[in-house]
Amino acid sequence: MRTVINTTLKITACVILTTCLSCRDDSDDLTSYAYQDIINFAKANSSLEEQFKAIWTAMNCNYAIWDYEEQNGLNWDKVYDTYLPKFKKLDQTYNHENPVPDSVLADTYYSAFKDLHDGHLSMNLLNIHTGKKIDRTIIPQLGRNVENAIESVANSLEFIYYLYFKPTLDYYNDEGLMKEVVEASEYIYGCFNDNIVYLRIPHFNLEEQIRKKDENEQRQSVYKLWNSWFNCIQKLNTENSLKGVIIDLRNNGGGNSEDYQYVLGALQEGNYGKDKQYRHIGYFRSKSGVGRYDYSWSQPYTSPVYQGEHANINVPIILLVNNFSASMSEITCIAAKQMSNSYIIGLKTFGAFSPLINTYSATYSGSVGDPALAETDENDSYFAPFYINIPSCAFLNLNKEVIDGSGIEPDEVVHIDVSANGDNLINRALEYIRNGK
Repeated sequence: MRTVINTTLKITACVILTTCLSCRDDSDDLTSYAYQDIINFAKANSSLEEQFKAIWTAMNCNYAIWDYEEQNGLNWDKVYDTYLPKFKKLDQTYNHENPVPDSVLADTYYSAFKDLHDGHLSMNLLNIHTGKKIDRTIIPQLGRNVENAIESVANSLEFIYYLYFKPTLDYYNDEGLMKEVVEASEYIYGCFNDNIVYLRIPHFNLEEQIRKKDENEQRQSVYKLWNSWFNCIQKLNTENSLKGVIIDLRNNGGGNSEDYQYVLGALQEGNYGKDKQYRHIGYFRSKSGVGRYDYSWSQPYTSPVYQGEHANINVPIILLVNNFSASMSEITCIAAKQMSNSYIIGLKTFGAFSPLINTYSATYSGSVGDPALAETDENDSYFAPFYINIPSCAFLNLNKEVIDGSGIEPDEVVHIDVSANGDNLINRALEYIRNGK
């Protein structure tokens, strides 16, 4: 059992791990954790078996969707019973003179973690024999998506595009189909000749760019781009000439939830809170203790709408997504599905919903270990032999259901077609707006 040392909002990874106690037997029972099994980093660094025990216990104490995993057939105790002997065998086979290969260590952990559904979950490992971090980050949901992507030619192409593809309006501009195109830091705004307005969002960091727009030229250019998009929509809407809006979230891995106010929140009114300044999108819950099934009550998950003067846009709003539209992109899709005038085109999204930062209340959930292992630069020494990036709370939809790992199904499935003139997903969005279904 973890002794509660700090109940403030910010509970550090060090406190979380050094106060978690581990015992495999009766792990659902808070009273079952024996004090002699307290995790300490020296012990976790002593053998691969102890490293696995520490990771298993850290997950047991801090992961926020064990009920969902159980509903999907995962038995976390069985994972312990199955994999502890495997890590003991690795200890018998390898040592500091004959180090365990990074690939063997990574494959064994991936096999143990691969059925976990939280899309944000990732793990970085230290090879305790070499003292070096392994190059591979264990991301169960990414592994599943890649495996699914190579099952068909079309999906394989989609995965290649995840690595290399960036949407562009060059074809349409070159063909004289655009009134205006503006690009800044991979953001793209464009207005078609028939008053369909496009916005490409490569990642959600608009709030910071706009809030700090006076700091440098790059931020100023992003702000001007967004402002041009917003003003164009409002002006055309006032003139009753706005035909539709396309928001391109393909390969957008997420970011700041506050960005909602500058995207869908700039096109709609609020429906929640004082003066209706927010949209009620779902719910969230955190862990209320270190027992596996200790959860807080569900609280409303809301996103702010734009507080500047703006109209409620009723023309078609099209979202373009693919298998690697993740996190805040998926929250945006959930919100869009609550709108009567939205339509989502592309492929099922990544499947990562649970927030990484909980700013609402104290929580037992959260990342554990040494974050330096997740950094690009090499470190000479690490105080923990692992780092697990665990969401700080769980996201639930309006029906109060956990949906991690499943992704958002589009209203219309469309694969990328590189032989099309222009971008075939943009073409389909234009066709939908112009002609309907």
